[in-house]
Amino acid sequence: MKLLFIVKEKKDFNFLLRMYGKSQTGMVNKITILLIHDAVLVESIPNNDFRLFACNDDVEARGVNTLFNTLDYVQMLKLIADCDKVICW
Repeated sequence: MKLLFIVKEKKDFNFLLRMYGKSQTGMVNKITILLIHDAVLVESIPNNDFRLFACNDDVEARGVNTLFNTLDYVQMLKLIADCDKVICW
């Protein structure tokens, strides 16, 4: 099952990593994280096994650089449609 987590706040991203980084070790390659709103301010991640994307408009609106691949709205909709389950944080 392909899981997509849409994360809006930086603090929620850190919690998600702690929770799923340990409990879902067999599933990390099937987990995708999409950072939106203030979550795009995340600078790095300790575990690089997740597929990770950031909303391009939110990155630009905050005037930051990101290490993650960015997606426009059409690409985000395709990502959502391609996943079996979407969970918003």
